[in-house]
Amino acid sequence: MACQRAYRIVLATTLLFVAHLPLSLADEGCTEWAARLVSVQGRVEQRKSGGAAWTQAKTDARLCPGDALRTGANSRAAVLLQNETLVRLDQLTTVNFPEPAAQERNFLLDIIDGVGFFFSRTPKRLEFRSPFVNAAVEGTEFLVSVIPNVVSRVAVFE
Repeated sequence: MACQRAYRIVLATTLLFVAHLPLSLADEGCTEWAARLVSVQGRVEQRKSGGAAWTQAKTDARLCPGDALRTGANSRAAVLLQNETLVRLDQLTTVNFPEPAAQERNFLLDIIDGVGFFFSRTPKRLEFRSPFVNAAVEGTEFLVSVIPNVVSRVAVFE
């Protein structure tokens, strides 16, 4: 009798664990990603949408809408946006990937501070926001530099 009771408890616990497994796995990623981290050098951290904790980012990580990414001192990262634009982030740079409502307006990146180099050969529109400048480009390369509470600069190379 005691053996059957123990068996039922183990079975019930296992079923509860398996029933909740897909929910816990779904929290780890997103179906519609905003960008993919293609290169990490030094300390690069990401913050999940709605979260407060920064965690170490790894190459090939998918960044979801609402996520943020930052580079530390003497660090840099390269991010591939969904529209095939490559963004290289210099040290001490923080960016946000807007929620889907903002993406509908083509805002793919919010630059909070630091320097980002954008390289795209596809004729797709890319809009970015910074504290002082909002801009849109198509199929070009440009640099955005943001010093918080001071200035934002955009330099178009091609």
